[in-house]
Amino acid sequence: MPRRSRAAKKIDDSGARAKRDAAPARAPAKKIRPKEKRVASNPKEKPPAPKPTVAIVGAGRLGAALAVALERCGYRVNALVARERSHARRASRLLSPRPPTRPRATPPRGRVALHVSGALSSDALAPLRARGFAVGSLHPLVSVSDPRSGAQTLRGAFYCVEGDAAAARAARRVVRDLGGRAFSVDARDKVLYHAAAVLAAGHLTALFDVATSLLARCGVGADTARRALLTLSESALDNLARAPSNARALTGPFARRDFDTVRKHLGALDALDEGETLKLYAMLGRRALSMTARGSTNEDRKILHELRHALEKRGAGVVPARDDRRGEAGGRRN
Repeated sequence: MPRRSRAAKKIDDSGARAKRDAAPARAPAKKIRPKEKRVASNPKEKPPAPKPTVAIVGAGRLGAALAVALERCGYRVNALVARERSHARRASRLLSPRPPTRPRATPPRGRVALHVSGALSSDALAPLRARGFAVGSLHPLVSVSDPRSGAQTLRGAFYCVEGDAAAARAARRVVRDLGGRAFSVDARDKVLYHAAAVLAAGHLTALFDVATSLLARCGVGADTARRALLTLSESALDNLARAPSNARALTGPFARRDFDTVRKHLGALDALDEGETLKLYAMLGRRALSMTARGSTNEDRKILHELRHALEKRGAGVVPARDDRRGEAGGRRN
């Protein structure tokens, strides 16, 4: 095969280069940017309504706690009203900025008035209703002993709401803003509702006082008795919170049908010569026994008879108060 000359090779090389030079240059690659999300504004959407201003009438523990809690939720407290100006001033120090304090105030017309009493219905504000107010009640089911801690306790609490339609709507808005939960009762049932609240809170404290006094009789120091029984009570409340029903949370001799221990308790309490503690034990024992959904066996009927006998042993009637024990132990008070 004949060799190609150098001249021919150069011509071929130059032709190849010419073809390469003649080829169109590639366009640089474009960087693809992700599309930006555009949120279309809806002209029909309304901005959140401003929180209403409030005036607190009554600057006690609950009134002051409610003022602090509402201010933290964005409400503006424009007045604190109290019988004593010093009380209003003390409560105003918890707020920023401090609202004006007034010993008395004439309420404006056409507004909503809510009271926080547990026992009174909205009818207690009938004079304000006659002046054009929508009236209602807003009772928190919490125990408030201090304004600062009480303000936090009011967040997430249960509230009983009743009253005129406009007032009930305003009250439920307050509850929502506080992160709480509202329920309603009829105005005629407000006293019965409050009795239930007193049994669950105030009477629970009174019952705890009886238990600590009883433990102190055993030689345990008052402070130790209180702290020890507090731990026990907290565990009982924890059981209530976690159990599906009250009956499932019940513990102790009545829950496990240990009637021999119950009889020993009745004998020891009877030996104290105090009708009050014996009656409390017997009344609550009968209730505990009924919670177990039994009571049909012979042994159940026997212990129920003994509990009834303990209640009647020192005379029927109202349990004497602490100061009346010496003179009227177990007798009926007129």
